Amino acid sequence: MPKLNIDVRQRSLERSSIHFSADKRSLLATIRGAVFSVGWLFLCFFPFKIGLRLRKSFLTIFLKKKGKGLSTSTGVKIVAPERISIGDNVWLGFRSSLVGFGDIIIGNDVMIAHECVLQTAGHVIDEPGLLREHTKILEPIIIGNDVWIGARSLIRYGVKIGDGAVIGMGSVVVKDVPKNAVVGGTPARLIRYRNRDQ
Repeated sequence: MPKLNIDVRQRSLERSSIHFSADKRSLLATIRGAVFSVGWLFLCFFPFKIGLRLRKSFLTIFLKKKGKGLSTSTGVKIVAPERISIGDNVWLGFRSSLVGFGDIIIGNDVMIAHECVLQTAGHVIDEPGLLREHTKILEPIIIGNDVWIGARSLIRYGVKIGDGAVIGMGSVVVKDVPKNAVVGGTPARLIRYRNRDQ
């Protein structure tokens, strides 16, 4: 019987240590998020080449993956950087917004013009009750290589954009974009395919 008590106590200690380590991870993630938010608030508006260098160095610490040659203009908003992967030679334009709750993967040689929004989170709308209480949707945005996203475009959660695609200015992209496609409008529709043989 005493052995049983020891086993019960041992299991209880093991459970509490697992709970403690989960709490510790949560606390560290909260602290890391706060450090990023405060640091980025200062750095995102820091001007000139020194600002570019500081932002690049800062993002190296916080992004899930950061390739070479990242260039971030002033005013770029980044949420959940630990869920955002960025390839080589990527440009993020003035006041663009990356909301990474559902994961964002950006390939190489991508241009995201000013005031674009990449939104990986939403809500189910066909449920009873208040909209804000509806089931949350978290889906990734995947952008291929050599893509140009025109100014003030919105990319919705769950969208994949193929290599070489061009998104016209002010587009609302709600479905996948094929390789080398030129799309535009609200919602974005296929305009043509790029002729890359010339």
